[in-house]
Amino acid sequence: GRGMAQAMVLCALFFINALTETLPLNANYPFLLTDLKLSASVLNDYYGFIFLPNFFKPIYAWVADHTKICCKSGRKAYLLICCLGASILYGVLAYVVHSVAMVFIVSFLRIVFESMSEMIIDLQYIDNIRRYKSLRSASLMQSMAQFSRSAGTITAYLICLGIYPCHKSADEALMTPRHIIA
Repeated sequence: GRGMAQAMVLCALFFINALTETLPLNANYPFLLTDLKLSASVLNDYYGFIFLPNFFKPIYAWVADHTKICCKSGRKAYLLICCLGASILYGVLAYVVHSVAMVFIVSFLRIVFESMSEMIIDLQYIDNIRRYKSLRSASLMQSMAQFSRSAGTITAYLICLGIYPCHKSADEALMTPRHIIA
């Protein structure tokens, strides 16, 4: 029925979200080491700093549910804005960022957008689960969501195997880390 169709759309969003977050993340490490020449200690600080926005997901959920932008459901508008914002910031990261300070700022803002979009998809999924009275249906939907996320991540890793072949050096790679991030 309609509920299952919505669940499948949300599973597709979970898959796409995981794929689009994992694929550039694989290129991020060589980008930070080779292009920006970050030291190990700065790299640790970088990852600690950029993942801070994930801790504010409850705030993003409250904003998405209590502050409408232009639709009856503000979530759709927020999801669109967050996806566009993250996409733009990936491009900025790949083509504009050439300093340590900029990589910290741009990456932090990108994670804010990604965290909020992830939270909005989670909220919508929770609403779908609430529509079902059966625990069996809810657990099936949760399993489908987790499978979709994992499939997106695994797909990104498989794509990376083709982009980063083991037998080629970094100079012979099909794409640079900046290309993959973009």
